[in-house]
Amino acid sequence: MHEEFIPDDSIVVSPHIILTTLDIVYEIEYQSDFMPVKPSDPVWLEWFIDTTLLNCALRQYFATIYPDTYADLLTERDEWMMSIASDRLFEDQVYSFIIVTPDLLQEEFNNLIEIPIIPERRSIQCVQVHVDDVVAYETAISEGNGIDSLISRLDFWMNLSKDDPPSNITRPLLREDIPGFRGDEVFSMDPGDTLTWSSLSPIFENQMYFAFRLVEVFPPRFATYDDLEGELYQIVKGRLSEERTQVWLEELAEKYSLSINMDVLQSLPSDPELWITF
Repeated sequence: MHEEFIPDDSIVVSPHIILTTLDIVYEIEYQSDFMPVKPSDPVWLEWFIDTTLLNCALRQYFATIYPDTYADLLTERDEWMMSIASDRLFEDQVYSFIIVTPDLLQEEFNNLIEIPIIPERRSIQCVQVHVDDVVAYETAISEGNGIDSLISRLDFWMNLSKDDPPSNITRPLLREDIPGFRGDEVFSMDPGDTLTWSSLSPIFENQMYFAFRLVEVFPPRFATYDDLEGELYQIVKGRLSEERTQVWLEELAEKYSLSINMDVLQSLPSDPELWITF
């Protein structure tokens, strides 16, 4: 029987596993995406190596007890790692060469053939009324007093807020963004009526209800540069990515004397991560 080769930079040697310095470096780099790492701290490093050994032992145990499932997991792992590798390759060879400047965004905006129209949006004050508060809500709106005090203690959809910290007044919403499936009702209200609170509508198995009042109407208008900046960025970045990808492939072709089938290349998905499954 041949004696197993043990690298000179081995940190851990056991009957079942050998970890080299490079293994630990790679593991730390990988884990840094998910948690804080402190490789310069001897106490932390010892804990990390112990944890890595435990994970290795658990992996070997699982492979022994559930070999078929383990094989499937390895396949998924390899696909996932290939996905990460392709992302990093594209980042290094394409995105790192791209600089999207404000001038390029402004030029893209200036060259738009047609300026998009921002449709009408409406801002509302809305609350979630628990079943225990239904009577109090209906009494407050029928008698015309105490509604502000009641509303101030009811829950709200924080993701719809226009403020930081959130209030129970939404940012301008499109018809389809109105919660409780009451977009048509909100958009049919008299724009001048900002005092009337709505009737209740159930939103969760008759345990929670939705109520609102209109706050402000934002008429349709032509989009401004600020409205479109995010979309303009993606358009410019996409165009520059295509240009850089073409240059990169030509560099590879020249370096390795490759012949690129442009018909196949142009049929590939725009996302390189999908190339491995195409």
